[in-house]
Amino acid sequence: MKAKLFNAFLFLILPVFLLSQPVKEVTAEVKPPIATASTAKTVVNQDGSIVVTTPGGVTVVIPPPVLPCEIKGVSIVKLYPGKGYLDFKISGDKFLKSALAKFSSDSIGVDSILEVVPSTIKLSITVRNGAKPGKYDLVVQNSPEDICILKNAVQIMSKPEINVVLQKEIRQGSIGNEITVSGSGFMEGARLEFADVIGGVVARTVNFKSDKELNASIDVSFAVKPKETKIRVVNPDGESTSNKIMVTTALGISGVTPQIIPQGADSVEISVKGSNFIKGLKVETKDDGFIINNIFVLSENEAVLSVSVAEGAAAGKKEITLISPDEGNQKFNITVSLRPLVTLITPDRLPQGTENKIVTITGGNFGKDTQIKISTPGVNIINFDVKSALQIVAVVTVSGRAPGGSYDVLAVNPDGGTGVLKNSFMVNLNPELKTILPTTAVQGVFEQEIELFGQGFTKETGVKLSGEGVVISNIEFIDSCRLKALVTVGAKAPMEKRDLYVVNPDGGNFMLNDAFGISKVDKESIYFGDINKFKKPAMVNKKKLFLEHPYYKTIVRENISSEVAKYWLIINKINESVKDIYKKVQKKHDYDLIGEVGFVTDKDGNPVRDIPDITNIVIHELEK
Repeated sequence: MKAKLFNAFLFLILPVFLLSQPVKEVTAEVKPPIATASTAKTVVNQDGSIVVTTPGGVTVVIPPPVLPCEIKGVSIVKLYPGKGYLDFKISGDKFLKSALAKFSSDSIGVDSILEVVPSTIKLSITVRNGAKPGKYDLVVQNSPEDICILKNAVQIMSKPEINVVLQKEIRQGSIGNEITVSGSGFMEGARLEFADVIGGVVARTVNFKSDKELNASIDVSFAVKPKETKIRVVNPDGESTSNKIMVTTALGISGVTPQIIPQGADSVEISVKGSNFIKGLKVETKDDGFIINNIFVLSENEAVLSVSVAEGAAAGKKEITLISPDEGNQKFNITVSLRPLVTLITPDRLPQGTENKIVTITGGNFGKDTQIKISTPGVNIINFDVKSALQIVAVVTVSGRAPGGSYDVLAVNPDGGTGVLKNSFMVNLNPELKTILPTTAVQGVFEQEIELFGQGFTKETGVKLSGEGVVISNIEFIDSCRLKALVTVGAKAPMEKRDLYVVNPDGGNFMLNDAFGISKVDKESIYFGDINKFKKPAMVNKKKLFLEHPYYKTIVRENISSEVAKYWLIINKINESVKDIYKKVQKKHDYDLIGEVGFVTDKDGNPVRDIPDITNIVIHELEK
């Protein structure tokens, strides 16, 4: 019974099975099996075909199964966007000459199929620019029914590029530095590496924003040396790209005081405030004329520099560099300003007690805040006006007790820049007259010598007596406490006490009341003094000598008044010639002519009568 049912099943199903099979060329030899009376006989041939013989003698041949093509591998697995591959090989089995090939991404184009053999297909393919990275399948189709697939056969590799890294600098010892890496070709799962400082710089987190942007949080160790280091983006497919990021020193500068120092500054202290100042901190500059004397680290946050600036150093910004022991550095600038110059002060001298005198200071580099000083407390600058960068006008008062002498004039700018004109301003002591010797002269005396004693005299000090008929000439500067002069008194000069004045060229003056007296001549002689001073005194009748002198006759002839200068010029010539004659007579006759001027008196001031009169001898010598 069972055999009958099986035979019926084969009879019904085999025609359907055979109709469902594609028409294929069968090359295997079909040998009918020998059936028995009760069972069907099945034979599987070497070509895979099946021959079934029913008990009734019906033979059915089932063709061998048709196996699909098979892809075993490809010659190039990693494909790069924008590249073409002219010799891409697919290895496998059962490929037909009509086979087609394609990939599961439109970004991989099959340009042409170059060759097909059952085990190999050669292709020319191109990967489009901008192709999305990833793994893609390869499909080979012999026919619509014969298709083979190799999963993840190829991988389009990423092509990352970094355009910009922001922030560009990360500091030693800092954590949580938020940076943005912009570019293209980034993949989710990309990581950041810092190969130059492995372990010293770590990306704590990396967030994939898009294929064009990554955000990361970066920690930096204090042990990392400050320098430019490589930052690398590594995609999950292993492709990478690099750029630079700067690890900056933990050394920081937050303030510098002062920021401006002048030419000629000497050992000025500059306070630098910041962070991470440590022992071994150095400082340097490459600017000529700007000298760094030393540096002192006071604390982690403050250091002090001592600097000097040459007077001829160029004005402008000077770059200073702080250098930590790990070679990290920070730079800051100090500005060197032009110092003021003082070349002249006019007037350059004033006496004690001068009030509100206008002086002009000439120089250069004066500013609106330039101050003027004179290096003595006795001279006060009441006010001043900066007229220009080259000129300042000031009002000066000199104390009545200001020490006399030469002092410096200084122009000082707010930054300390100072111009000095050494010993350029003189405070003159006011002249003071204490004593005069002798204190009197007689009418008609010619060039009687007097001496003045006091203080504050100069080479240009003037001397004069009040009233008319008295002339002081030939003032001789002995020292600041002593002067000599010659007094000539007119024959009719009023007999009275005269005030004596001394006047310095700077305006300082002094008056001694009733200091000098004019008296009447009792006898026409030529000397006033004590007879006991002379060994062989002699006298001359001055009036007679003058009346017979040729020059005096000119005065009489031309009626020249004693009030005009010509009169005194002639008198001067007469006296000069008389002096010469006196010397000749004195030498020839051994007379002591008692000083050639005045007349002789006794102790009571009365004229001495028994002195020989040698007037005629003098006239005789004069006539020669």
